[in-house]
Amino acid sequence: MKDHEKPEISNYIKQGENLGYNKRYLTNKRNPWYKIEHRKPASILFGVFTRNRLKVIRNLTTAINFTCFHCFYPNMFGEQLINKLFVYLLSDTGQEIIKTNKRSYGDNLDKFEPGDLNE
Repeated sequence: MKDHEKPEISNYIKQGENLGYNKRYLTNKRNPWYKIEHRKPASILFGVFTRNRLKVIRNLTTAINFTCFHCFYPNMFGEQLINKLFVYLLSDTGQEIIKTNKRSYGDNLDKFEPGDLNE
């Protein structure tokens, strides 16, 4: 028996559909809609919001993120340079360059979108 065949789980899924969760932006792109995305751990994680320095984390674990960080996945050429890139992103120069592409909100809150970081 699959988990979704249990009445409790089936009712929970139906409740989500009745509330329209299956029609939301991310969930309507999944099959089935309630399945959590699978991704590999990113080598570097970037904080979305900051008031000072951008949060840059070198991920040496199998931890994955869902919403509070942006992921950086190097290509096959960048993989060998990942530690150097990480140190550069922590440097004052790297931080200043990254901050040229950001959204600014009240009370000195900066937000970084994935496209901002790609620039």
